[in-house]
Amino acid sequence: MAEPIHNQVAQVFIVQFLKSLAEYKDVHEALRDACAFLKDQQNLTYPSAYLIPTLFRHPQSVLFRLEPFGLGHSLRNWLPTKKEALWLSAWLTVSLIPDCQDLLLEARLLLQAGYRQVTQQVEWQANPSPVQSPVRLVQIDNKSLEQDKVKLLDGRYMDYGYLASILDKLVTSNASIIGFDYILDQDQQQPDNSKRLRQSVTEAINKNTWLVWAAIEADNPADYYGVSDQIANLNQTMEGDITTYDWYVELPSNNCDKRCPFSYLLVLSYCLADQDSSATQLAMGLPQTQHSNQDFRTSVIDWVNDTKTQAHTQVAWLGRVKRPAIAYFLQWFQPIIDYSLPPEQVYQRISACELLGSCSEDALADGLSFNETIVIVASGGYQQAGIDQEGEDNHLLPLPVAFWRSSQGWQDWFDSKPSFTGGEAHSYIAHHLFSQHLVIPIPNALMILLTAVLGKGFRLIKQNYPEQGSREQGAGSREDGIKIITINLKTFLSNIGNGWLIYWLVYCLVSLQVYISLKVLLPTLMPLVVFSTYSATRKQ
Repeated sequence: MAEPIHNQVAQVFIVQFLKSLAEYKDVHEALRDACAFLKDQQNLTYPSAYLIPTLFRHPQSVLFRLEPFGLGHSLRNWLPTKKEALWLSAWLTVSLIPDCQDLLLEARLLLQAGYRQVTQQVEWQANPSPVQSPVRLVQIDNKSLEQDKVKLLDGRYMDYGYLASILDKLVTSNASIIGFDYILDQDQQQPDNSKRLRQSVTEAINKNTWLVWAAIEADNPADYYGVSDQIANLNQTMEGDITTYDWYVELPSNNCDKRCPFSYLLVLSYCLADQDSSATQLAMGLPQTQHSNQDFRTSVIDWVNDTKTQAHTQVAWLGRVKRPAIAYFLQWFQPIIDYSLPPEQVYQRISACELLGSCSEDALADGLSFNETIVIVASGGYQQAGIDQEGEDNHLLPLPVAFWRSSQGWQDWFDSKPSFTGGEAHSYIAHHLFSQHLVIPIPNALMILLTAVLGKGFRLIKQNYPEQGSREQGAGSREDGIKIITINLKTFLSNIGNGWLIYWLVYCLVSLQVYISLKVLLPTLMPLVVFSTYSATRKQ
């Protein structure tokens, strides 16, 4: 006090002063509030008393202030400001747009493919004797249609007689698991060819060949497409749903009762029909295909779900793998098709005319064996391939696949040429299921929320750290033998915060290796932008 005051004035002053301190104001603000109260509310009772309280301090001293405490106040500090909330809402909205997710995923897989090549983390480069993929893709391409003089029915539908020739050749080449990526429901339009195909199917079944047909399974019978009962009996063969999403591995849901993926059934059939003695013993509980009198797919799935044996770990794993329930809404945590793997590592591609030996320059038919393989017969990029319309089975080339195809792939991609077929996508999925190569993507939205919290915490640390830094003692060199080292940690943290480019590079490298080592896809672009936005210190 600048001069002595009455005790009652001191009591009124200290009450108002402490109220302001309790509101986390500094001593100068609390002094001004108490003086304002004396002036406005007590001027008649204690005239001029508001002029007496005075604050004396060094100009560079830090004003005393009570530090906030308690869980409620700590949570309020972490809540986003209005600007931060707008940014966060915008990025979360963008991250939930499917087209934006596909665009970012494609670019991410392209980066992953380049990282694999640069670091030579490709299977045949890392291991001189790798386990070869059993997937064989027999493509009916333009070369095969021309060499074998195949005429499409109504200019669109495949000649079933040609499919019968392919099936006969595969059976004589010891193929035990064969899938046809064609909807075979045009038996009335080509009865003679359908009868021939039926005979080939019967002969294949008699030789213990497992056949899986393509279907589009739907609850509404009008939307259901599958193999005609005049061509194949589903008590002896199986149907699999060929509906897939562009970037995701289609997994079974529930017990495969209404819908079961085409590629999943092929891999499951391969594991059950394996000629290894232990696998043969494992499959003894299943009926023989030629003697089955009930839906064969139901028999297989029920046996896999009900058996308690662990004799074949691959079958046990396939019985457990299911599509995440949340994937029905947002595609969250559903495994992606890993196009960062080169196609040569995933499947072996064979033209149908090469299989039949009609291509004079490619005589592969002699001595060709498909023993212990999964064979997928599919279209090979001819223009008419499709179910509802021409070209429906041909898709634009994914960027990472264009990368592996080098100059021809980039030319197709820049020309927007649909040179990637549905059969190739099924081959990738079959490879992933066979090798248990399921890459789980972490959703952008979850990573955005996580990095927002990390960025907010980083900024609070920078803001709350005292400007003058800290002192610590060390060995040294003054007369008293004490060396004083001053470290301005706030400036140090600020300099680190400004190095967002280093953060981005380190995080990208870590995420690229985590993808290969742990099979987890960490998003990069959006989370890092949000982190840099939140961690930037606001100017006071």
